[in-house]
Amino acid sequence: NDVSSVPGALLPMEGTPNTAMPFDIQRVLLVEDDWLVAGATRDQLTTWGLEVLHVETASEALEQAAFGDLAICDVRLPHAASGLDLALTLREQGQKVLLISGETHAPLREAAARHRLPLLIKPVSGAQLLGALQRL
Repeated sequence: NDVSSVPGALLPMEGTPNTAMPFDIQRVLLVEDDWLVAGATRDQLTTWGLEVLHVETASEALEQAAFGDLAICDVRLPHAASGLDLALTLREQGQKVLLISGETHAPLREAAARHRLPLLIKPVSGAQLLGALQRL
């Protein structure tokens, strides 16, 4: 079962060293309801020396909002919750935020740009995720 062939999966970064990367980020709140995507993302982040707390819903994310330096939010969450709205709320509380989505439609890209929220489209490569973290 090759993860790179699964829609929405995080593609592993070739030749990624198992060492901590130079980030201002130490702890990541990962808000993702797809366990395959969450597992691959968590594995990549921990490879870079980051501590990751994974939650599946917006309500769980708000309960854990104090965790971490960064929240990575899937745009489409269970119970019709909006990852965009969640990201804006978390940012108001002082979190750095990064959106991820399998959706590619223009209104989402425009909304992310309007709110100055970085958006990565699934499948996200390790290199794309690394670049986004470095830009934060």
